[in-house]
Amino acid sequence: MAGLAEKWEYTSTDYTAWKMTLRDGIKWNDGEPFSSADVKYTVDTMMENKALGRREGIVGIQSVDAPDPKTVIFHFAQPNPRFHQYFASRVNGLIILAKHKWEGQDPVTYKNNPPVGTGPYKLKQVLPDQKMIIFERDENYWGKAVFGLPKPKFVAIVSPPPPDLLAEGYKSGLYDYGGGLTYDAAKTMVDESGGNAFVLPFLDMCPRAILFNHDLAPTNKLEVRQAIAQMIDRKAAAATLWKPPSRLTSRPWYGGSTMLGFASPELVQKYDQTYTGDQKKALELFQKAGYKQEGGKMVDAQGQQLRIDIYTPVAPTSAEHPIAIKLTDDLKKMGIDASFKYETGAAAVERRQTGEWNVQSMWQCGGNLGDALALYQNHMTDKITAPVGQLNQGTNLSHYQNPKLDELVNKLTPIPSDDPAAKPLYDELYQLWMDDMVSFPIMETIYTEIGNTQYWTNFPKQPRMHTHPADWHMTMMNVIKKLEPGPLGKAP
Repeated sequence: MAGLAEKWEYTSTDYTAWKMTLRDGIKWNDGEPFSSADVKYTVDTMMENKALGRREGIVGIQSVDAPDPKTVIFHFAQPNPRFHQYFASRVNGLIILAKHKWEGQDPVTYKNNPPVGTGPYKLKQVLPDQKMIIFERDENYWGKAVFGLPKPKFVAIVSPPPPDLLAEGYKSGLYDYGGGLTYDAAKTMVDESGGNAFVLPFLDMCPRAILFNHDLAPTNKLEVRQAIAQMIDRKAAAATLWKPPSRLTSRPWYGGSTMLGFASPELVQKYDQTYTGDQKKALELFQKAGYKQEGGKMVDAQGQQLRIDIYTPVAPTSAEHPIAIKLTDDLKKMGIDASFKYETGAAAVERRQTGEWNVQSMWQCGGNLGDALALYQNHMTDKITAPVGQLNQGTNLSHYQNPKLDELVNKLTPIPSDDPAAKPLYDELYQLWMDDMVSFPIMETIYTEIGNTQYWTNFPKQPRMHTHPADWHMTMMNVIKKLEPGPLGKAP
């Protein structure tokens, strides 16, 4: 969405109105003109159909006007000074729908096939047997005078083969860019490639964390959550369970420079030093919660053994899995009846939404890349839509309820993030989050992209990448737009 706008601005001093002016000459790739009517139609459709995803882009909207083809005006019921961040988010930003294609269709079931968009590529072919989708450069792309045309004429998206074949494909140049290999396998492949292949480590926006269910015993007890957190040696986990080695974090959000100001360093250091994997302190916390070790078991006052259910939706190749297994084993050594379950797909989604879990080992995408407030907003009381045992369609899947958090979020929401008045509220929210042990951040996430420069060059490089390199982010198009032909390549 950001590339379609010429400019945007808040048009009221209380941040209750925001105007976006579109660029001239924008067209859908079927030749139809793009206008403010498409934006208004998309927002209205999203607001009317709560089953549609990517709802971060419509946060706080009361209504939207399209007074002329280039102008869109958004109205908010409450001050909304962060709206521009959500609307144009690089990960979950709103995708505008072509009104002339979608109008009159059921937006929940309509397939948009063939897809109509405003980017520089059009769908050319789908090859199910090869698990491949091919896009072709649109020579009539409306933005070529503004942004230029990307050099690659075709972009093929391929479902990865088994790891050994994938490694050979990267090494030979069959695959230009992507993921799918462990860090160690990728490094071995690069060493064997003769200098043509590369591995690009980068910091992901979502640290790895332990999430707690606050409405299911025994993790509804603060001391139990604190004890579980205390059992995890985050420094060791970051150094040994993640490849390439990572670092521990006490921030439940992206660890890049844009997010460092949302918790005072002194507060972060406090929690770094409080939770160190001290088993003795963990036992003391379990005892404080009303449990004791008796006959090799951790039991309550009635002699019932303490049970904790842990699960992860992440495959064994990623650190969330061994973190969960080690935590399960350590809890068992303390006499706790700890169970571990790994689920994927619909079963994992259902488990998360029904709240039938005590502990999750997974990622935590705290806020967006520009503000931590979204993390706290997502855990307000009104973001729970159903009790444990029923499908919760809200964002508060931890079932955390605290009127103090609700109060602080409501105070902070109308204040711009760079306003000095916001700083103490951010600190208070962070301290509340950690003291209540809403979740427990463990380590920064360092992912890797893999590539080969025989046919294409100018991929992002450390230490100063020209764009976020993740192939699953919206910024992947920025990667493609910067590519130049390599030694064996030829720009068509």
